[in-house]
Amino acid sequence: MPVLKEFVKIKKGGRFLSLHIKYASRLSTELALDMEVKDGDTIHFFRDEVKPDNWYLAKNQNDKHGAVIRKRKGRYGYVFFYSAFAKEINEIYRQNKDLIKIKVGPKTMIDKKPYWPLITAQLFK
Repeated sequence: MPVLKEFVKIKKGGRFLSLHIKYASRLSTELALDMEVKDGDTIHFFRDEVKPDNWYLAKNQNDKHGAVIRKRKGRYGYVFFYSAFAKEINEIYRQNKDLIKIKVGPKTMIDKKPYWPLITAQLFK
């Protein structure tokens, strides 16, 4: 019997990360709501060792490792500083940009933990 997963089209705006090499990176409002982030939570990035083009995002609370999330003052959305990750993505996908916008797929459960897949296919265009 097949295991089915519903195809969900990401609408314009939608869930995305704006990774910045020099300044704060940003979670879109929709992604922040989906992840239920709060000021002070941390996010982590994971790379699939079997399929290295597959990257994932996960959230932790009160963790000393990872990128600390901060609420944007007077604005919607959340920011974090993690230029090392932005530089890594820039080098791997040869973007040569200071700002990279990556779409993020819907939450998926891996080992009973929630992860959000980064849609890196768009970076090959």
